[in-house]
Amino acid sequence: MFVFLDETRQLGLDCVAYLSARRGIAFGWTMLPRGVEGGLDIAAAGDLPCPILHADFHDRPDVGNADPRQAVVKGFVLVFELPSAPEALTMTLTAGTVQLRADMRDKRVERSLPKGIAARNWRLNLALLRQAASVPELAPLMTHQGRPLGAFADWLGAMPVLRGRAAHHGRIAEAEALQASSGEVLVMLRAAMALPAEARMDAVAIGWVRATPRSPAEPRLLPFAEWLGSRLPAALAGYGRLGGPLADRVQALEIIVHAEPEPGEDVWLRCRPAPATVPDLLDAACRGTADSLAVPVEAAGSAGLDLLRAVIARREAAFTPMLTTLGAAPAASAPAPRTALLLGADDPAAARLFHVTAELFARHCDRLLVIGTAADEVAQAFAPGSGPEVLVGEAAADALRAASFTTGVLALDATGFAEAVIAGTPDAAFADVLTGAELARLLALHAVAGCAPALADSLRRLLRARHGGSAQRRFAPVPRSWSNRHAAAPVLAHLERLWSDGAAGAAAHG
Repeated sequence: MFVFLDETRQLGLDCVAYLSARRGIAFGWTMLPRGVEGGLDIAAAGDLPCPILHADFHDRPDVGNADPRQAVVKGFVLVFELPSAPEALTMTLTAGTVQLRADMRDKRVERSLPKGIAARNWRLNLALLRQAASVPELAPLMTHQGRPLGAFADWLGAMPVLRGRAAHHGRIAEAEALQASSGEVLVMLRAAMALPAEARMDAVAIGWVRATPRSPAEPRLLPFAEWLGSRLPAALAGYGRLGGPLADRVQALEIIVHAEPEPGEDVWLRCRPAPATVPDLLDAACRGTADSLAVPVEAAGSAGLDLLRAVIARREAAFTPMLTTLGAAPAASAPAPRTALLLGADDPAAARLFHVTAELFARHCDRLLVIGTAADEVAQAFAPGSGPEVLVGEAAADALRAASFTTGVLALDATGFAEAVIAGTPDAAFADVLTGAELARLLALHAVAGCAPALADSLRRLLRARHGGSAQRRFAPVPRSWSNRHAAAPVLAHLERLWSDGAAGAAAHG
C-alpha cells in the first residue's frame, strides 16, 4: 500500500513484520521532491517512539516516477524496536514542511517476512542477504522462524537449482559449478553466442556449518577471501576462495549466482557445486565455447588460458606461503604414534582380508582411521573391545585433522598392506610414520594440489618425495578428457611448484 499526497510526495509500504520478539522490520519506498530533505519515523500507540536501529536506503527502479527531474525515489529497509504487543504502528515521512503518515497495520501491507522478501526485487534481496552476514541487526533474517535459510527461504526456494553441470538457462547454453577441497569454487556460464563487454556475474556463498560435531548443520553466509569475475568471449567465469573461521567446517555449499549476459537480462542460479580435483577445476576454467559458431576457437582458447593463468597466480599467492611454512617445519622426533590411518579402503571384497589380520592391527595401534568407499565394511572386521577403536567417515576425518601438528599417524595404503600380507611381511606395512608436521603437510597438499580425489594418491606422492623421488615422476600426463591441451604445461608446472614447496620438509627431515 502507499500514501499519495501529490506527484512528488509519496510513501509506500511493502512489508512490515516481526524480525524477533521486540524488533520489527519494514520494506518500502519514499518519493520526495528533488532537493528536499526527508526523514522517516515510527511510533506506536500514543505517539510512543520506536527507535530505528538500522536503516538502509537504495534505488527502487521498479517504482514508477512521473518526472524523475522533479522527484527522487528511494527504497528502504528499517529495523526498529517495538513495545510489548503494540496496538498501533504509524510510519511518518517528513518531506520538508509536509508530513505523510501510513498505518503500518493496514491489511494491505504484507505481514509475512518470507513472503515479503520473496516479492521483492531479487537484486535487492542479494544485497540484503549480504547485509545479513555483516549487520548485526539483520542477522536474525537467516534464522527467522527457525527455518533453514530463515526469511530468505521462499525467495531462494523459487530460484532454479543447478547441480554440478546443466544446459539451457536462458541465453546460457551451459552452466557448471565445481568445488575443490581447498575451499575454492568455480562457476562457468557458457553462452551460445558472443557476449557484450557489459556482461557480468556476481555470487555469494552459503555454507551449511555445524557449530559442534553433533549439532545439526545450519546455513551461514560465507565470505569470499577473494573473488575473480571474468568475461570471456562467450562465457562468464567466477573463481572464488572461501575465507573466515567457518570455511573449514562447511558440510555442504551453495553458490547464489546472478549473471547479466547483456544489460537488462538476468540469470539467477542456486548452484550446488560438484566436487572436483584441482586439475579438473583448472581445466574447467579454460573450457570455453570453442564449439560456438559465433566465437573463433582461437579467441575462446586464448581467453580461457588467460583466465587459467590468472587463477594460477591467485592460487600461488594464497597457498605458497602456507605450504612453504609447512614444508620448513621439522618433523620432530616423537614416540611412534598409536593411531593408524588406512587409506584406499575402496573394495568391499578385499575387506575380508582385515578379518584375518585384525590382531596384527591391535599390536601396532590403539585407534584405526579408515578412509575409503568400503570403510564401513572394513570397520566390521574389528570387533568392539578386541582390537583398535575404528573410526570412519566424518569421525575419521576429524581425528585426522586433530592429529596434525600433534601425534601423527602410522600411514597405510590398503593395496600396499595387501601386498605386504601376500609377501609374508605384514609388519612392514606399518613402517611409514607421519609425524604431526608431515601429516599437516599431507592434508594441505592434498587440499590445494591433490591430483586425485583419494588421499591415498597424495600420500604416495609425499612418501615418494621423502624417499627422493624426482619431481617429474610425481605427476602423470594430463588426462585425455581435458578440454584444452594447451593448459597442460601451465597446470603441471603449477602443481609441481606447490608440491615442491609443501613436500620439501618430507625430503629434508624424512
